Amino acid sequence: MSTSTTEHDSYLVENWDTETLIVHLKEQNLKLDDDDFAILRKKKITGQDFLDMTEEKFEKCGLEMGPAMRLAKEVQTLKDNTKRPFSSYRSLSEVLAKYDINSDSITSIPQFAPGKLYA
Repeated sequence: MSTSTTEHDSYLVENWDTETLIVHLKEQNLKLDDDDFAILRKKKITGQDFLDMTEEKFEKCGLEMGPAMRLAKEVQTLKDNTKRPFSSYRSLSEVLAKYDINSDSITSIPQFAPGKLYA
């Protein structure tokens, strides 16, 4: 995968399989080791399951306290981010400015112009 899972698919966490979840967790540099990932695989934790996990549930699965705490924090981060993909923006104009559109109105968004289709 050439692009970060987090950048494009964080709103689809509930659709992640176990391996996609593990790829995401590795990108987050949570200092988890192969034993931690093996537990997630053995317990078949998917993205949907992950969002329902707590520190206590991670420990019950067999993870040590440190990894359990870090994973519980990541659950909360993903929950917060999945509710509002543009949550860091305060207004429509900030979102539009990100895409070089200087306006407060969606009517100024240019129409999509389809490119040449590749056969």
